[in-house]
Amino acid sequence: MNNSIATEVIEEMNDLPDELQQQVLKFVVTLRQQHQQTSSNGDVIKSLPEQVFQDCSSQVSVNSNGSSVDLNEFSFDVDATPVWEMVAQLSAQIPDEEWQKLPTDLARRFDDYQQQRSGQD
Repeated sequence: MNNSIATEVIEEMNDLPDELQQQVLKFVVTLRQQHQQTSSNGDVIKSLPEQVFQDCSSQVSVNSNGSSVDLNEFSFDVDATPVWEMVAQLSAQIPDEEWQKLPTDLARRFDDYQQQRSGQD
């Protein structure tokens, strides 16, 4: 494994609350198991959203207004466009010169930039 990727994953995970860190661990274990059971990475990635949905569907989540949501009320649509494809389509519509205006450390320091912006309003 690429050490810089592993280090970045660990750094990002360290900022999460314990319960989310446990979900990340479960996700990684599931990914590794799927990888060991299949011969190609494409099969793992293709089956992963359904596996994640199944793992999460038994959990109850609390939404922003404090009420609980039974995740069993939702269904997984295998034909739905993945969110990363939608993001890629939208991103492709933005001119390169606009992308150049973004800070190179935006992902890592997003909260800092948000606080700076809210101070300007």
